[in-house]
Amino acid sequence: MIRVLIIDNRALLREGLRLVIDREDDLTVVQTVGRVEDIDAARIGKTCNVAVINIDSLKGEVKGKTTLLRRRFPDIGIVALSKDWSDRAIAQLLEAKVQGLVINDEEPKVVCDAIRGVFRGEYCYSRRARDRVADADGEAMSGSERTRLQQLTKRELELLRLLASGLSLKAAGEEMQVSYKTADKHRVNLMRKLEIHDRVALARYAIREGIVDP
Repeated sequence: MIRVLIIDNRALLREGLRLVIDREDDLTVVQTVGRVEDIDAARIGKTCNVAVINIDSLKGEVKGKTTLLRRRFPDIGIVALSKDWSDRAIAQLLEAKVQGLVINDEEPKVVCDAIRGVFRGEYCYSRRARDRVADADGEAMSGSERTRLQQLTKRELELLRLLASGLSLKAAGEEMQVSYKTADKHRVNLMRKLEIHDRVALARYAIREGIVDP
């Protein structure tokens, strides 16, 4: 039996998730809490296997909260629930060694399968998230992968910001104090790494990732 801890600041969704998980023959929920700090360690003991945590309310605290969780329960696996599957969000989860990611609009079965996979020691990220990881083969992940955004050099990231802000390539090169040829080389490289091939799509990507304001 896989013992599951649910961490979500929304009581109604905690209860719904508990019902979904408890329906499975091999899964059981041992505790539901609103925050990591609310976990009753004595009740869970050392036998809790996987924590399912809603990270949307954590904002920039994902690494800190998951580190706190692991400090209290060193062997626990973590499945994150989130509506955000941007490159930045995925990079933060990988850095925090979070083994699972399920997007909020997916079927309940996906959550249960992710719990089982993480329990087996696998990295279980939703298909849409895996597609944003540059080095994953689409099926297996090790946690050492990087997102496409992380592949960019500082210069390429700077050029992305300038182009997405509306500057021409020439003006962006002048802002960066590089030649047009060098700026164009950076442009080709960043578009290749991001697998984006036009300025409009590049701007949309930069806005979604928070690199420039809408």
